[in-house]
Amino acid sequence: MQKGALFFIFFVGLLALIDAADNIDDIAAYIKPHEGLETTAYEDSKGFTTVGVGFNMDRAGAKEGWQKGLPDVDFDKVKNKELAVTEAQAMILFKADLKNTYIPRAKGIFPNFDKYCAALQSAIVDALYRGDLGPKTQALIKEEKWKEAGKEYIDHDDYKKAVAGEAGFAGIKTRMDENKKIFDEQACDAPKKCTKDKQCRCCKDRPYCCEGICSECTKDEHCTKANRNKCVKGDAGAWVC
Repeated sequence: MQKGALFFIFFVGLLALIDAADNIDDIAAYIKPHEGLETTAYEDSKGFTTVGVGFNMDRAGAKEGWQKGLPDVDFDKVKNKELAVTEAQAMILFKADLKNTYIPRAKGIFPNFDKYCAALQSAIVDALYRGDLGPKTQALIKEEKWKEAGKEYIDHDDYKKAVAGEAGFAGIKTRMDENKKIFDEQACDAPKKCTKDKQCRCCKDRPYCCEGICSECTKDEHCTKANRNKCVKGDAGAWVC
């Protein structure tokens, strides 16, 4: 294999790592208020021992993952409520989970995940983190049927329990409504595809469905390339990427 081809493969792989590092803070900041952060272990609504930002201590591989991220903190003592973690330690566990499990899972399900805007990536990972992104919703997202995806997403038992006022589910409705809103916002009333990039969708009433969705447009009425791969708002409402 020629050196140029090897460099290209290395460069593409490096970009993928940079993308994940760039977005993980946005995704973590979106999910954290939904999950909350508890420094002492507790039993969640399903009876699982949980700590930090929704870290399930009863799941398979929990102790091994813990020891990689927090080798100096005794897993068993925390689980038995004999020891608390700090907020900083909780965030180490949380971001490790996102990086090693949930973001790769999202990328495995959605081939275009890296091309989605930060808000959409966050909503998808949040739904996977809570475990309420069902196969029908996944299929509709992949087909870019955004309104249908939002409607299907909240057709969920936990959401219905929250609407019915069942104890312990109130926050779930708020959380799922926020994700649904993001899914809905991806829809354009009159979308068209840019001639240079099938993944860059332009809208009739605004340049893009979501800030940052532009990937590799070369030129269209809203987007001119400036050695960047994310759209930014320019002067007088003009957008460039």
